[in-house]
Amino acid sequence: MKLPSRFFGSRVAGRLYLLFVLAALLPLAVSDWLAATAVTDLAREMQKNSQTRATRQVGMQVFERLTSAKALLATLPDVELAEAGAADRIRLPVASRKVFSRLVHFDANQRANWPAGSGNELLAEWRSADHGGEEAAPQALTAEAGSVQATVRIARQGDAPARILMASTVGGRLAWIGELNAEHLWEPVQDAAIDSGWRVVDGHGRSLVTKGDVDLLPAADHGATDGRADLLLVRTALFLGAEFGASEWEFIEQRAAPQARWLGLPLSGWLALVAIATVLLIALVSQRAIRHMLVPLERLTAGTRLLAAGASSTRVAVQSDDEFGTLGNAFNEMASRIEAQFGSLTAMSAIDRDVLAGQPIEHVVGRVLEQLARLYPDLPSAVCWRSAARDDVLHQLVREAGKAPATELSVLPLDAAQADAFAAIDGDSQVQGAAADAPWCGALRSPEVASLQMLPLGWGEGTQALLMVGLPAETGQLDLQPAVELRDRLAVAFSARERERVMLYRAVHDSLTGLANRSGLNEYLDRLLDADPSSRHAALFVDLDHFKDINDSLGHEAGDAILCEAAARLRASVPNGALVARQGGDEFVLVLPQVDAAIVSSIAQRVVDELVRPFVLRDEQHRFGASVGVAIYPQHGKDRIELLRHADLAMYAAKQSGRGRFELFADSLEAAAHERLRIPRELRRDMDLGKLVAYFQARVNPADGRVTSVEALVRWQHPERGLLFPDSFIALAEESSLIEDLGNWMINEACARMTLWRATHPSLQRVSVNVSPRQLASGRLPQVVREALQRHHVTAQHLELEVTESLLVEDSGDVYAQLSELRAMGVCIALDDFGTGFSSMAMLRKLPIDVMKIDRAFVKDLDTDEAALAITRSIAELAHSLGLHLVAEGIENETQARMLRELRCHEFQGYLYSKPLPPGDFSLLCSAREISARASDGVSLEAAAAPS
Repeated sequence: MKLPSRFFGSRVAGRLYLLFVLAALLPLAVSDWLAATAVTDLAREMQKNSQTRATRQVGMQVFERLTSAKALLATLPDVELAEAGAADRIRLPVASRKVFSRLVHFDANQRANWPAGSGNELLAEWRSADHGGEEAAPQALTAEAGSVQATVRIARQGDAPARILMASTVGGRLAWIGELNAEHLWEPVQDAAIDSGWRVVDGHGRSLVTKGDVDLLPAADHGATDGRADLLLVRTALFLGAEFGASEWEFIEQRAAPQARWLGLPLSGWLALVAIATVLLIALVSQRAIRHMLVPLERLTAGTRLLAAGASSTRVAVQSDDEFGTLGNAFNEMASRIEAQFGSLTAMSAIDRDVLAGQPIEHVVGRVLEQLARLYPDLPSAVCWRSAARDDVLHQLVREAGKAPATELSVLPLDAAQADAFAAIDGDSQVQGAAADAPWCGALRSPEVASLQMLPLGWGEGTQALLMVGLPAETGQLDLQPAVELRDRLAVAFSARERERVMLYRAVHDSLTGLANRSGLNEYLDRLLDADPSSRHAALFVDLDHFKDINDSLGHEAGDAILCEAAARLRASVPNGALVARQGGDEFVLVLPQVDAAIVSSIAQRVVDELVRPFVLRDEQHRFGASVGVAIYPQHGKDRIELLRHADLAMYAAKQSGRGRFELFADSLEAAAHERLRIPRELRRDMDLGKLVAYFQARVNPADGRVTSVEALVRWQHPERGLLFPDSFIALAEESSLIEDLGNWMINEACARMTLWRATHPSLQRVSVNVSPRQLASGRLPQVVREALQRHHVTAQHLELEVTESLLVEDSGDVYAQLSELRAMGVCIALDDFGTGFSSMAMLRKLPIDVMKIDRAFVKDLDTDEAALAITRSIAELAHSLGLHLVAEGIENETQARMLRELRCHEFQGYLYSKPLPPGDFSLLCSAREISARASDGVSLEAAAAPS
């Protein structure tokens, strides 16, 4: 059948035709492929199995020939030619000429002695040959006296074929070396290589022999795989280690893959012919069916193009009782609806543009009333909505029948009952009579209006807006669907406005307290300073003291309740016009516009007083207090960032001054802040540059003045400020991780010095190093001490670690465990500053300590204060009763020393004996003290103590 030309010009016809063809072709192609693949795979598998058996057989034949050669070597005589007639007694079997191409006998001195005139070339080749593997293969049998062993090696020279050497040893001595006849050895490979390629490789993957068709030879690469579909490759390993002390040989065969044929033609060709015949038959049948679809489809296509071009009056005539007829009727109905809605969509798009452009809601409402006037020109309409600021006020726009929309916005006040009634309007409904007497209905009441169609707009809680259309008594079939769609579009506008309002509020307010957040604070301050730059404004930075304890003990919900209560108190503490903001966490900021210093101080004190009052939480009272920092614009800051930063610095100064107070910013606080940043940075730099030095202060024996111990104290050789004492940088190092690195350096430095001094000052028993709480908190201190002692070859008994009383009180778990571990190592543990903290007698009994140090705070007043003497006496008696070594520090005069001798202190430390000295001066001091102790000429200890 001849097809019309339009058949080939139709895309739908072409696609359907292609679909029919593919529907037949794809299953045929898949089935043909599966059949061809299955047959080919079966043939390949059978051939591969056959090849595997063949390669194994060939390998075993080669192995048998190697075994025969080994047996032949074992039968050869092992005689010395020096014996009379020895050469005549050597008779080689006839088979040896076939198996070996060369044979040489060696005497006990490893010299060739048969055949006559042979040299040691074969022995040299044997020694340079290898076993053919990564490492020498072990011989399976142990050489015994009289036993004969055979070993195989591979000799190579340049590109020449590899030669196989076999040697026999008798009782561990080399007797015979023979070169195997290559033709005889590889004869099984040659016989098997008829229609295939063979390669034998050693353990290195290097070729021993290749046989067969050159085109079918396997790749020389040891790791080669059968990557070609037209070839089959099989590998078989021949293990020679146990029998011949050599690595395995691998036999590789490769031959052409089999092909399935029938009647001389490949199976794939037969399957292709069957598929082509089937597809042609299906193509002929499908052409007739497709031809009958083209005419109605072309009419529908033309109508759709006209409709898309804007001709909404387009209709199509499809006379058919099938699905194409149904499709034509549906198209005509759709065109009618599009024509009716086209004008509505134009208005809707205008409303959407107004919403996206952020037009005022009154403008959008006016646009809706204009569209209602086009849809229902004889019906009045109105829109009323709640004020964003007040729930008891309605805004309203009204369009009277036959007139343009109202341009003036009406405001309707509501009482509480009316506001609740408006919010309770639910669902689309018609009202009349008394139900239409509500204030929002008054503008539409008239003799011509019998009822009102109510279309509420709801979001959030209850109805927020209302669209109303006045209906006469006789309305007939009035389609209100366009009015409903306008209501829905208006709801989008209202919800967008509300969403924007909420987002703006959330962007600048704290979600927990309702106060301004950081962004709101920044915006307010920027506006305030830009609008009134000449007035004085104040910023108060407020931080609750000890607030973290509530979160840690009672949970974050309790903490949130405290923050909300604190926010309420702060609001009540500031005058109208001030801003209260939550900076984050438990930090608040108060901004007081146009105030003087007296008012600021009064409000700051009021804030402190309000927040010090107890907070009631879960029927319990909790006291916090607050620290307040005050900065005044422009005196303490020229812009927002500087003003808030200085208020923050003042707040931290209030905390450091004891908390529960307010502090006014001063320039010294800025300098201190820079110092807190600069000191750790420079300290880290100078630690890396080796600018830290250790000084040492002696601890002497009260009886003879010898230096028995020493305390290591850190000094910082600052490149600009000179030698710095610990008071100027240790506190800042404690606030960072620097203190741990500093403490570890001191431990290593003290151990290094102790190694030197123990050799020259035998009376020096211990070096003492102060330990920081951060060192113990890290949990790494025992390991650091252990490594330092090992590195500098110092015994643990010569190291003393000083810990403070307050550190042990704060942590009685992990700290005790670490100190106990150190003490078990032999390290001496000293309790420093005893009596200045809050230790209890029960705690002291459990402490893992060996030494107790009397703080200088008590020693300095011994000769002037009876209370200091009483406390010191109590500490001494306590130490003696607990069996502790007692050290008194801070001794500055002989009276103090005499009184401490009476209290039986074991060691003295202080400026009376020595100030902290660099290592060299300290060594001189030790020597002078030892000489003074041994002297009997009456020289005073003080005179001997002066360093040179």
